[in-house]
Amino acid sequence: MNLTNKVIVITGGNGLIGKEIVKEISICGGICVNLDITNKTNRGFSNIECDITNPDSIDNALQLILKKYNKIDGLINNAYPRTEDWGNKFEDINYS
Repeated sequence: MNLTNKVIVITGGNGLIGKEIVKEISICGGICVNLDITNKTNRGFSNIECDITNPDSIDNALQLILKKYNKIDGLINNAYPRTEDWGNKFEDINYS
């Protein structure tokens, strides 16, 4: 798979599955931007602190990415917050 110069955003890139996805994006030549609540945002914006349960945090992360790269070519939603609805079917989860 060739991802050369493609900006791929992944949520939850520090988890078990996320780390492998981040690695594969890099191997395929992509520019991986890892959004994770455990990150500290770095100067290169390859790691951005982002709480996916907070719309302002998501907006701030997207603004940083678009300011640096002017585009997002792909998104992998790998994060799942351990809130009280943990384990529910995806379609039964409310965004709040």
